Amino acid sequence: MKNKLLLLGFILSVSSLFAQYQNIVIDNTGSPEEPSIMINPKNTNQLVAGSNIDNYYYSEDGGFTWTKGTLVSPGNGVWGDPCIIVDTAGSFYFFHLANPPGGAWIDRIVAQKFDFATHSWTDGTYTGLNGDKNQDKAWAVVDSANNNIYVTWTQFDDYGSGNPNDSSIILFSKSVDAGETWSTPLRINKVAGDCIDSDNTVEGAAGSGTQR
Repeated sequence: MKNKLLLLGFILSVSSLFAQYQNIVIDNTGSPEEPSIMINPKNTNQLVAGSNIDNYYYSEDGGFTWTKGTLVSPGNGVWGDPCIIVDTAGSFYFFHLANPPGGAWIDRIVAQKFDFATHSWTDGTYTGLNGDKNQDKAWAVVDSANNNIYVTWTQFDDYGSGNPNDSSIILFSKSVDAGETWSTPLRINKVAGDCIDSDNTVEGAAGSGTQR
């Protein structure tokens, strides 16, 4: 009897490895790219996603159905590179590049917070503004121990420049108040890269996955 139970358990375990899961098409219009998606671990019915340049999506039924919208930030503009995170309080954030009215293209890293009750986004706060230097390729994580938000990105002296005096570096900033304010960016790489956006460019950084 014991052997039969073990065999049954093995069969059920193997069959679960080959279980078929339902694929859901969130969006196939406008060539969405560079998607980012996050599930609220405290309420797995809530999911938020983003894609270039200014698309956002949310689901309130575990991902079976989705609502699509266009992300706007009147004060900062929206220019792609989406990164979606959720903090320990269940608040979602959409990090992206900027294209501010009256400012410089991609001159800051923007974080907008989503309100599931009203299905709306804040105008957003930002970090990294440094004159006309370009801020690119941000990625953020949440520290589950204290709900701090950490974000890293690349700063270009002049994006695409072949001038050897122009360089790219990795910057780090954090928020300890749910994205309301951000610390002064800190350089965390030792060797700078060029600004060509190629193999010798210091571009892109990712957190260590402290969120759980």
